[in-house]
Amino acid sequence: MEISATPITKLEAAHRQLRQAVRLFFKNGDMLAVHTLTAAAFQLFSDIGRLSGVVSRFRSDQLIRSEPLKDWITALSSTQNFLEDADKDPDAVHTCSDESTIMFIS
Repeated sequence: MEISATPITKLEAAHRQLRQAVRLFFKNGDMLAVHTLTAAAFQLFSDIGRLSGVVSRFRSDQLIRSEPLKDWITALSSTQNFLEDADKDPDAVHTCSDESTIMFIS
């Protein structure tokens, strides 16, 4: 089997992740996989947008006061953070909400 490498931009990666998440979602795929892809795309779009001066409706201190924003971002990222690694808490249990995944997709 020949292995090839393809250059990709972060914007293209975000588009591809989101397209796959939408496909999985509408085929009733695993919501954790949908969440992982959607959250990764959301992070890339958010970072690229911020660098371009785009204000995020979910992470902006222009739209959400400072103190509530910190708590909001912690809650918003909880499932994504839980799914990323297990080096500190391999036996942890997390309650995932499908609504947060749907919010990311919308």
